[in-house]
Parts: sequence; C-alpha cells; structure tokens
Amino acid sequence: MKKIYFTLLFTVQTFLIFGQETKLNFYAQPGFDLLHSPSNKDVGALFRGAQFIAYITSNISERLTAAVELHPHVNFKNGPEFEIERLFLKYYVQDYFSIRAGRMYMPLGFWNQNYNFAYVMIPVIHRPNILQPIHDDGFVNTRDIGVQFEGNDIGSLRFSYKAMISNGLGKNGGLGGNFRSFDTHFAYTTNLSIQPFDGLRFIVSGIYNFSDAGDPSQFSSAKFADEIQQIAYNGSVVYLNSDSKFELIAEYISTINSYKNLGNKSIYSGILYTGFKVSDKVIPYLFSEFTKFDMTDPLFMPITGVDLSTVNDDLAFQSNLKVSPGVRYRLNTNAVLKFEYNFYTFDKEKFVHGPSTQFAIGF
Repeated sequence: MKKIYFTLLFTVQTFLIFGQETKLNFYAQPGFDLLHSPSNKDVGALFRGAQFIAYITSNISERLTAAVELHPHVNFKNGPEFEIERLFLKYYVQDYFSIRAGRMYMPLGFWNQNYNFAYVMIPVIHRPNILQPIHDDGFVNTRDIGVQFEGNDIGSLRFSYKAMISNGLGKNGGLGGNFRSFDTHFAYTTNLSIQPFDGLRFIVSGIYNFSDAGDPSQFSSAKFADEIQQIAYNGSVVYLNSDSKFELIAEYISTINSYKNLGNKSIYSGILYTGFKVSDKVIPYLFSEFTKFDMTDPLFMPITGVDLSTVNDDLAFQSNLKVSPGVRYRLNTNAVLKFEYNFYTFDKEKFVHGPSTQFAIGF
C-alpha cells in the first residue's frame, strides 16, 4: 500500500512541477447490485465502492500536453490493486496531425476510447462485457503502450483518423515480463470515422497482432501454446447531439484468433445503447449487449476455467445476453444517479436478474 501512495504522490507532484497549467479531477462511483438466480434459488447482494479515479491533465507548452489516469481499486480475484490506466504525452504538430506516446486506450470503436473509468461520464452503470479489463474477465486488450498518430474533423465530412503502433498481446500489454522473452512483433490499430452531421458519427476500426508460440499472453499465468494471428475489427454508429433528445450508440466488435495448428477461434459482441432526454435531468435508456465466444480457444482458458479435453461440440460456443432498462438523473454535470434492472442469460441455460444502482460523482 505504501508503494501505491508513493506512486500516486510522485505522479501528481511531477505534473504540478512541470505543468504550466495542471488540472486534477477525482471521480468515484459507489453503487449496489442485487441479483437473483431462479435456477439456483439464491440471491447475491453486493456493495460497489472500491473504485476511485484520479485524472490529471497538464499543458506543458502550447504544443505539448500530458495526461494520467490513476485507478486504485479492489479486485475480487486479487484484492487491492493500483493501475495506471493511461499515461501519455500528446504533441500537436500541425492542423489535423498530432502524436501521442505512452499508455493509452486502443482506438477500437467508440466506447473504449470515450468512456473510461470515470463513470460520471458513462451513460450506463457497467462497462460492456467485452471491454472489461482483462483481469475482470474481459476478452479484448483495451489498453496498451505505444505511439499513436491522429487527426480530427478534416473537411466537410469531418473525417478523423487514428493509427497506433503498440506492444500487443505478445508482450503482456507492455506491463511486465522478462524482456529476453519479448519478440519483435507489434500490434497495429487503425480507427477511421466521419461525422456528416452534428453528433452523427460512423466508425470502422481494427487491430492486427501476431505472436509466436511461447510468448506471454495478456494473462500473466498463460503463454501462447501456438503461433497466433489475432485480428479484431469493429463498426460503430453513434448519435450524440446536445440539441437532440435522442441518443444512440451501436457497436459491433469481433476477434478472430488464427492458430497455426488449432485453426480459427472467434468471439463477437454487439453493444446497443439508446436514450431519450425527457428533460435536462431525466434520461430513461435501454442498454443491451450480446457476446458469443469459442470456449475451445486456449487464449480464454484463464477466463472460462474450462478443461479443453472435456468440451464437446455442443458446448464449444457459449453466448451471453444482457438487457438493462434504466434511468439517469443528472443532479449536475458532476453528479449523476443511475438505476437499472438487469436481465442476464448465459451458459445457454442460466438466467439471472435484479436491480443495480450507482451514484457517480466528480470533484
């Protein structure tokens, strides 16, 4: 714990010393879940509140800016943890061309780039399943260390691009491992979008990643048993206009893992959010997501816990569906109350339902 405090203090002091204009914001999001499983005839209750975000931005010069997102939290599997979600420098070169370097969210789709762990900014209570952090059973490497080139709102169609070169899965996301076991491969991510009307954006993006057998995966306890080419691709339609009552975020994300000896294994997910502003303060919404994945993929064994020798064709693919009607009440721009009633179906035969609440606040 002393190491956590020292890291936090050192990071904050560094920005305060070198930044000409530094802003420090804190975010918290306590909440409560009550879920009922009819098949098991049991009820689970959970208070959520062990997450905290410190977000620091600094204008070092007219062209150079810096940002860091710190995330102390309690993980159900590993206990207290401290993560640096983002830590990067951004240099403005000229109109429509800037460079970022450091640890960033990979430019995959819309949700992963725009809705981080400051939940006062997120329209729903939980991040989509496929975009959960790896240690919380997520399937996609959502953050990485590398360099990103970008430009925004070019021309009448307001074309934007992002191109990122990063460490990739074969280097454990750049977070650790023995450097002597690192290969020379990188991950390549591209994100292209247009905004033909105010608030309406169309996005396509993708990731290419190659790893050799024996390279460390995103799980510290697992290595790739086979040579793998991983391709993730995305399509998004987003409509968020402050002058409109209607809100829409629709995303499709798919990953194909092509193994040299095991063949292709795939996962795909659809995310849909719709909201309607009854007033400036009250916004009813509906969130749903569907994920289907191949349980015979050895990359996901740390998530599924499945003994691959026991998986037959009937169990090879598993699907998870979540539907959550909800409502947000905006006390102000930095304080939001959320209520949802969640319906989950998973593992083909299991059904769970129950309410969730959240008070997301920034200060």
